[in-house]
Amino acid sequence: MGHFLKVKGLNEVMAMVPWFRVMDSEVINISQASSRVLAQNIRASNDIPGFRRSTMDGYAVQASSTFGASESNPAWLTIAGTISMGESPEFAIRAGEAARISTGGMLPRGADSVVMVEYTEEVDESAIEVYKSVAPLHNVIECDEDFKKGQDILGAGTLIRPQEAGLAAALGIYELPVHRIPRVGIISTGDEIVPVTATPSPGKLRDINTYTLGGLVQASGAVPVPLGIVKD
Repeated sequence: MGHFLKVKGLNEVMAMVPWFRVMDSEVINISQASSRVLAQNIRASNDIPGFRRSTMDGYAVQASSTFGASESNPAWLTIAGTISMGESPEFAIRAGEAARISTGGMLPRGADSVVMVEYTEEVDESAIEVYKSVAPLHNVIECDEDFKKGQDILGAGTLIRPQEAGLAAALGIYELPVHRIPRVGIISTGDEIVPVTATPSPGKLRDINTYTLGGLVQASGAVPVPLGIVKD
């Protein structure tokens, strides 16, 4: 019976991992890519977000136009226009001017910062007062702040979660190369083991490992293949 006790330690088992070849790859739609493993590096084909955008509702300005502004000494700026969401502004901002802008909106040429609407007050339809100064790029996301063109954004071997799928979508990538899903055979052994549907007689036990290990295999991203009960 001694040979039944000759089990392998964890380090020995892990040393066997290179014996198994890497799964082949396939290309699938990003809507089906959750919990799959990326097979190739993914590189940004363009800057993200691709344009200067506001992180606040407020006014796009040249920061220098607000320097020294305070509640007791507000800066007076002329409203040059309004930027609608999804619009590429056709006008530019000069010193002493401002443009209404919403969160996510594209900054017009000449603007380098955004004053939060909370720190402004419209005097009339043509002018605002600014009660707090801003620095260049304040409340602004640069055109390549998330990722730069040519930058590797996802590496081979990455487990694809919803956020990775969303990142691929931001780049216009709707198909991803992923490794095929491994299939893992499961064998329950023991003369005392009976199917889960059976009523165990004295000395017998229902098959537990097929379902416990099957669940663990699924949680690891593979497909369990029950191969039945094998006698000792």
